[in-house]
Amino acid sequence: MESTSDTDLVLPVPPNSLCGIPVEILQDILKDVERKDLATLAKVNHHLNSSAIPLLYEAFHPPEDDPYLFLRTILAAPELCAYVKRVAVHEEAFAVYSYDQKRAIGLQDRHLITSQLTQANLLPGVPVSTVYWNQQRGSVDKMILPTVLALLPEVTSLELIYEKEPSMCEGTVLWQSAAFSSYLRHRDVHAFTHLKSVQIHIHHAAQSVVVRLLAIPTLRALEFHGLVDFSEAAQATKTLSSNVEELKLKKSFADTSVLTALITACQHLKLFLYEHSPTCCCGDRQRMLHASNELDFTALSAALAHHKDSLTSVAVIDEEFPTDVRELRRKGRLDNLVDFPYLQNVLIPIWSVITHENSSSTPDGFTFPKVFPPKVKHLSLQITSPHHREYTRMVPIIYHPFLVAQLLREYLDLKSVAYGMMEYAMQQPPRFWSAQESSFMGAGLNFKRYNFEDVSECACNVYHPWIFQEFIHDWEVRGVHEEDHNRV
Repeated sequence: MESTSDTDLVLPVPPNSLCGIPVEILQDILKDVERKDLATLAKVNHHLNSSAIPLLYEAFHPPEDDPYLFLRTILAAPELCAYVKRVAVHEEAFAVYSYDQKRAIGLQDRHLITSQLTQANLLPGVPVSTVYWNQQRGSVDKMILPTVLALLPEVTSLELIYEKEPSMCEGTVLWQSAAFSSYLRHRDVHAFTHLKSVQIHIHHAAQSVVVRLLAIPTLRALEFHGLVDFSEAAQATKTLSSNVEELKLKKSFADTSVLTALITACQHLKLFLYEHSPTCCCGDRQRMLHASNELDFTALSAALAHHKDSLTSVAVIDEEFPTDVRELRRKGRLDNLVDFPYLQNVLIPIWSVITHENSSSTPDGFTFPKVFPPKVKHLSLQITSPHHREYTRMVPIIYHPFLVAQLLREYLDLKSVAYGMMEYAMQQPPRFWSAQESSFMGAGLNFKRYNFEDVSECACNVYHPWIFQEFIHDWEVRGVHEEDHNRV
């Protein structure tokens, strides 16, 4: 009888072995495991390794990931680059590695990274050592992120927050270029082939960033904070065709002509948010920008009309400041939203839709034109603050629940109504507060008396300017939930 060696035997998989579990199921089980534990599990056996590694390298997120260790790893094992789908870098997190001398790159690591970068040939004909190591430590730090991005073309989500340090802006982040290096080609954008979502907070960001991001064919969601002075982009957007479906410009300062050009450049816009602000965040401080650009609501609504068959959420926020500091210029009305059949989630300044007529046929002389689609479900109204020049005549419409109910009585599908006021004098309550508090806070309670049985949520809040973003965030959450419900 022929003997059989152990290598010829096909042993059955033990009942308690992980090898019989499909990788997809293991990944679903491991997706909530902390990354440090994933690294441990990856060493247990090959089957766990193949399930844990994709999750372990799914995101690059300092300070959880050491930038230098991460760069060295993906250079030594390029196959890991395919797993990285999300990059999220905050300025404060990256600064940890800029000033912690204990994390200085060792000589051996420098040689390893340099040799691997040379093989990657990111900069043809340019000695890598010249670009990366012949500078101070801070400059090397600035080169880490663009280098990582250049090695990760399959990233689908990108989040960059650099509000305090202007030098860490688009020149060293999105392009293979840098202000301190003449070796890198100017405006040579990274070859993102899978990028779907971008969120960028950059102090005084340049206009070229938005135009080039909009041109990425795979991009579907773009959120920018701090976009100012980008009038030169109007000409570039005339020939641009973008696939972006969600466009958010927060704390931005755009001329209406450029804003409308960006809107019309999108082919199938579903969500639009614009926060018109004359300030720019600079660390924990805010500074006033140059002379105000005029915000033309009529032109804005005309541009949005290009997407009336696709828009489900619209928000336009007009940030107000005391008149003794600066008065924003605005004109026109949002007068055509009624023609948007799928629009369900709206946030707008109340003055942009309410008109005042000297007529005894309307309560207190106010009229509320039919500007909202009849099926609107979530309505958020930015209330005029006491500093606004139109505040005095707006008091009745803001604090008279019966009048508000009369104006909204035709919108029978309303599920939530919210008011938000931006108030600067937070130390002292507004002089009208005690007299009007019951009407102001009781508006939602009184809705049910006027056929608003379906209104399950009503919020009336006064916000400090620095936390007014909570009001905007609530609008975004309602839009996301409504979109998910529609998909179901």
